[in-house]
Amino acid sequence: MNLATSLGAAHQTDFDMACADLARAKRAMRAKDTPTARERVGRCAARVDAILDLSNEVAASP
Repeated sequence: MNLATSLGAAHQTDFDMACADLARAKRAMRAKDTPTARERVGRCAARVDAILDLSNEVAASP
């Protein structure tokens, strides 16, 4: 496995974990909508966005 492949796998793992965390946070917020729950959803969504941004930057670089 080369470096690019292992980085891609790491990004995929991070993305999968971030999406799972976001789904859990959304479920928890649906069960009890509080400012803390909303903040958690926001943090999780920001993490997903950051991972996608990084993936786009890596894909765009030569």
